[in-house]
Amino acid sequence: MRADEHDLDRVLDHAAGMVLTPSTSALDAMLVASSSIAGGFRALVVDLATESAVDLVGSLTTRHDTVIGCLTRQGVEGVAEALSAGAAFVLDAGDDEDVALLVSQAGRVWIPRIVTEERAGVRRRDDERWGWFEPGVETSFEHVVGSSVGRHWLAGPGVAGNRIDEWSDAGARAVVLAEAIYSQNLLEQGDRRAIRDYAAAVHREATLIASAARSRG
Repeated sequence: MRADEHDLDRVLDHAAGMVLTPSTSALDAMLVASSSIAGGFRALVVDLATESAVDLVGSLTTRHDTVIGCLTRQGVEGVAEALSAGAAFVLDAGDDEDVALLVSQAGRVWIPRIVTEERAGVRRRDDERWGWFEPGVETSFEHVVGSSVGRHWLAGPGVAGNRIDEWSDAGARAVVLAEAIYSQNLLEQGDRRAIRDYAAAVHREATLIASAARSRG
């Protein structure tokens, strides 16, 4: 499905999480993507560092019920191709204005990595409505969110499946999940069933959290 911001809102309203596929290989990424979809997730993120990442984005967007994004840690490299393949949103680790321009011109959603209170307090573009906090920095998520100006927040990866509620309470619209769904050992074994079962369990939790957030308004 060639999705847009409305579709992203819709799937995150249903379940407050998305799965970041591994960058180790195209086979690993497809294994996690298909298993996560089978487990209930409809929002996925493909790391553009993955071999054949753009092909993977294109393959996943053929499903009518998924919203597929991509993650870039290398500026604009591969971003235009991923957008052409159907990526609905871009997680931008470099908070790069050139990436923002490409995404805006395509009518998709730019989600810059923001990990300081100073940056959170500034909107560089009128269409900058989202932010992505990646754990592992000195600044706390609560302080970054508290300094924010009207953004939807994603948090992760590095979020445990049993701690999604804590991130939600702190201000995350949704979490970006990786280790909560799969491990290197499961990837090496090609254990589709185990990954699907982990995904299903975490998806149930994410669905409950999204339902509670809707109830709070």
